[in-house]
Amino acid sequence: MSKCLTGSVLLFFFVSGSAQFVPGAFKKTIDSLTRAAPKTFSEIHSVLRENKSDTVLMRHFLNVATGRNYVSGRIYALNELGRTYRNTSQYTKAVKFHEQALELANNANLLEFKVASLNDLGVVYRRVSSIRTAMDYNQQALELAETVSNPSRSLKRSINVSYNCIGNLYQMLQQYGQAILYFKKSLKLETELGNTLGIAINYQNIGECLEEQGELNQALENYRTSLAYNEEIDNDMGRVICKTSIAQIYLKQNRPEDATLFLELLLPLAEKSGDGFLIAPVYINLGWSQMLSEQYEAAETNMLEGLRIAEKYNIRE
Repeated sequence: MSKCLTGSVLLFFFVSGSAQFVPGAFKKTIDSLTRAAPKTFSEIHSVLRENKSDTVLMRHFLNVATGRNYVSGRIYALNELGRTYRNTSQYTKAVKFHEQALELANNANLLEFKVASLNDLGVVYRRVSSIRTAMDYNQQALELAETVSNPSRSLKRSINVSYNCIGNLYQMLQQYGQAILYFKKSLKLETELGNTLGIAINYQNIGECLEEQGELNQALENYRTSLAYNEEIDNDMGRVICKTSIAQIYLKQNRPEDATLFLELLLPLAEKSGDGFLIAPVYINLGWSQMLSEQYEAAETNMLEGLRIAEKYNIRE
């Protein structure tokens, strides 16, 4: 496991990031936030939700929070940086940030942040198919969260993340019935919380398990339900995942023309994301559809590109 950046290396890392432009309005927001120093994820997230994926702004927040010894703020910034790097397939960086967040949360005994950091590490390790390590982190997160008799809304969401991640790991182990049980647990709790993104993710995951079990019509129904929820919240990442899956069902139903049209329209959106985890399957499925349509040259080009991207980002799913 990668060790945390410390000392002068960490300081150089922070200072390098802070040299980039940060709007004055955001600096004022961070000044107010770090002086108020709310302790929970929900309180911090309510202020920074719109900026959480901007690495320059999160590095600025991290610098200020570090200077003022604002531990909850540092953990929030580190985990959001880790998630952003994870979603652009920079997994080594992501692990380093989440490990730093977990160390701070452990030292300060901040349970909700411990659970979130453990779950985040589980997600990264799942992305690179380190199943045992991922399962350890997500099980630790779930067990820790379940020690709280009256969990906050934020902690309930973390429990959902654990359910979902464990379901994904059982799915990778081809234990589809067990995976569906965890996804349904998560779906029930996400519905109670009214978390549209969580609902969409679980319908997608249940669809994937049903597809592997050969239940193509039921899988397609779940994918379309997931897509509808992703459209409702204007989630491009979800759109790419759902539409790639729908196209894959079309291929298995021997409908290559429908699949090709779907995937050709989808490819620019996938590439815009910069996430190899999303891009590679689109190219591979596009190549598959072209092969079935006897467009062999184009099929070879797209399949090789998909494999190249998967290899570049160490994607084995």
